[in-house]
Amino acid sequence: LQLRSTRPLGVAHDFIIEAMLVGLAFMIEQLLESLPEGLEIHRRGPAPAWLAALREDVGVPVRFDQSEDALVFPLSALEARPRLADPQVAAIAREQCEMEFRQWRTEEEGVMAERIRTALQDHAAPLPSLEGMADRLAVSARTLKRHLQQAGLSYRQLQDEERYRQACRLLAKAEKSISEVAYHLGYNDVANFSKAFKRWSGLTPKGYREQHSRV
Repeated sequence: LQLRSTRPLGVAHDFIIEAMLVGLAFMIEQLLESLPEGLEIHRRGPAPAWLAALREDVGVPVRFDQSEDALVFPLSALEARPRLADPQVAAIAREQCEMEFRQWRTEEEGVMAERIRTALQDHAAPLPSLEGMADRLAVSARTLKRHLQQAGLSYRQLQDEERYRQACRLLAKAEKSISEVAYHLGYNDVANFSKAFKRWSGLTPKGYREQHSRV
């Protein structure tokens, strides 16, 4: 069972990973009443100064300088029957876990979209590419794209949303020409900017400016 962090954990990384692996080992012991033979904790990096205390407290071998942070156990442990096993309770628990997971995924997808919106608002034009945004949020471009797809969005949509917001703000400044607004937003061609703005708002930049100047 490998543990991988999808977000930077900073100075707390080693503590969190170690706490999770030790916690899982204790959970297995509680479920099975004893630790299965062959259970090991694998950690990346060198052994810490408190290794002796760790091994004594955990009661299972802890190996360092490994390729992954992981809890390693024999396949036979998967067939072990937990104490107090109850098929009906297990079915209810499984249903509850699946419901919680679906809710978490929905919330996570919404959180990712809001993180991108905030990052775009904080970024000066021109806006970053999908790959650039993924680097900024410390995720892979593939992961970022998948989260947005599951939320029914695309990165292009969020980019256009932010460009439209910035365009409206800049067009409200009478001293800025439409070509200056277009160039500021990363358009080399004013015609392309006008076409995009009309797609967003139903108005040309000139029409939008005239309409709002009368308000």
